[in-house]
Amino acid sequence: MKGIVFNELIQLIESIIGEVQTEHLLEDADLNSGGSYTSVGTYDHKEALSIVQKFSKLTQSNTDQLLISFGRHLGKVFVVKYPDFYKHKNVFFFLQSLDSYIHVSVKKLYPDAELPSFNFEMINDKEMLLTYQSVRPFAPLAQGLILETISYFGQKESLTILNSGKNENGHFALFKITQGCEVQDE
Repeated sequence: MKGIVFNELIQLIESIIGEVQTEHLLEDADLNSGGSYTSVGTYDHKEALSIVQKFSKLTQSNTDQLLISFGRHLGKVFVVKYPDFYKHKNVFFFLQSLDSYIHVSVKKLYPDAELPSFNFEMINDKEMLLTYQSVRPFAPLAQGLILETISYFGQKESLTILNSGKNENGHFALFKITQGCEVQDE
């Protein structure tokens, strides 16, 4: 994972528990990197999982809920850092561009980036199925990013998780996005 993701995770945790407690959390996590990340560096995703698990234990919070919250936070950061990615007329067009445009652009900037894949299927003009696939177990993070993208576009879509788990290709989640509904944070 790229260091920008780790740095944002640490900043989010600091905003909740403060700098001193965050330093203790990073020390307790026993990270190979020592908890220091450059934004363009690449680091083992297991370090992010370790940080989230330590934070979950410290705050007595659900790990998946923390990853969803982090995904929402990261979505807000991406809008500011990469505004050109969000120049679509609605969330469906944005989500359809994930693999064909956004991830292609990310790979040009960071050739060593290991990105998840997203496949979509339009059921009709108001419903989309979106499949997340990754070697890393970050479907809740993807869920948070999608929820924040829905919020960014200001439309009334609902996000439902139809299925998630692990298969021969790693971790997956099948999301259904429906236009014209109240936004649901599941």
